Amino acid sequence: MHALSAQSNSLASSVKIVRVGSGARLRLPNVLPSIQVEIVNCILAGLRGFCGINKIYINAAYIRGQMSMYSTEYHPDSPIGKSVAEIDICTITIHEFGHAKLRQAIMVTNASTPDFYSQQACGTVNERPGFGRLCEMAFFSGQIDYWQSAADNNWNLDYFQQFITAIESASAIPKFNSTNNYVKRFPSTTSGLDIDLDADDYYV
Repeated sequence: MHALSAQSNSLASSVKIVRVGSGARLRLPNVLPSIQVEIVNCILAGLRGFCGINKIYINAAYIRGQMSMYSTEYHPDSPIGKSVAEIDICTITIHEFGHAKLRQAIMVTNASTPDFYSQQACGTVNERPGFGRLCEMAFFSGQIDYWQSAADNNWNLDYFQQFITAIESASAIPKFNSTNNYVKRFPSTTSGLDIDLDADDYYV
């Protein structure tokens, strides 16, 4: 966990502007020279993002869908709306970074972290072992449903704005207050989206 926290300050080594609809504008880092971040548009329901061995993909359709779903709770252009979208984009990047680094370490394009744990005879971590989930836990003590938390008026706007500023300015990440009762996000699948080099399409 300490190694993951130490890596957090390298997240902003280089940045590019990401715009998803009108409510999210974030200078998102290319995490490391060996891993790039790209915005894609995929209509697969609930797909937040995925990765290969050297690239992280963030699904703009998911972010736009969330903005639309919660637009009656808070406007996408409001400070809360912007911070929710931006922190979710950051978290997707952090999550997929864990998967991509594993794939690079063992040089397997479709490495599945649950399978990797099983092969290494590791115990189950929180029912769904995965490096992406562990990365989120290292930063936020769990997987948070930011959109619903904000809709429930359980949102530390000041903290999340500080977090975004730290990412954009390559400064120290502020310490997360794990005592807040944020709504937890349930993982959508165990293995996520993988790439079958012998197939004509993607599968979940």
